Amino acid sequence: MIECTELRNRIVRSFKLYEDGPYGPEISVAFEDETVFTVTFQPTFNLQGNLTREEHGASCVLATYQAVVRQP
Repeated sequence: MIECTELRNRIVRSFKLYEDGPYGPEISVAFEDETVFTVTFQPTFNLQGNLTREEHGASCVLATYQAVVRQP
């Protein structure tokens, strides 16, 4: 989760969803104070590995390994 505390208490002027923005799909929120918040969705691959052990019929996760690899 990313918490954007700088956006609190701002008045929204417009909210736009772009299927094909300049950097891919994006959300643009313009505020009355002339600032704009933009969220861009970038394709990525998530690589995750889990070390598990069966205990009492249930799988127990001992460690999780994760890397985010961007698509070229």
